[in-house]
Amino acid sequence: RTWTDAKSQTGAFHNLAIAKENCAAGYSVFDENGKAVYTCKLDLNNLQAKDLANMSEAEKIKTIAPLYQQCQNDTGMLASVGLAQFCLESGYGTTSLALEANNLHGMKCNLSNNQWTGSTWDGVSKYTKKTLEEYTVGTYTTITADFRKYHNCK
Repeated sequence: RTWTDAKSQTGAFHNLAIAKENCAAGYSVFDENGKAVYTCKLDLNNLQAKDLANMSEAEKIKTIAPLYQQCQNDTGMLASVGLAQFCLESGYGTTSLALEANNLHGMKCNLSNNQWTGSTWDGVSKYTKKTLEEYTVGTYTTITADFRKYHNCK
């Protein structure tokens, strides 16, 4: 992310075009003098959970918060509630469900028959995985469930 932070250095390329192509969102390409010559910006309208992978939890919240703020403006659901759900359900976007399906809240395919008019799910794409369910307090059952697979995190 910065020239001086050795931990954030992900590789060296001799070709600027290849460096840009391999630059992850939120990172920069530096020249041999430490000057940033290209920064890969995040596109919040097409944000992928994988884009958050190398960020700290605080950076993830800062990055994704505008999506929840917009949701609050559109629906009235508090942004803080959505962000809390993101943190708890997806481990800040680190679960396989988040990374493989951009599903940040554990939404199953059969939830409300996709009747909510604000849903961004296409009604078809799914991610199947084993999950623990608690039907009786303290008793967990492993089931295979279909979860919604989203094109992006928005």
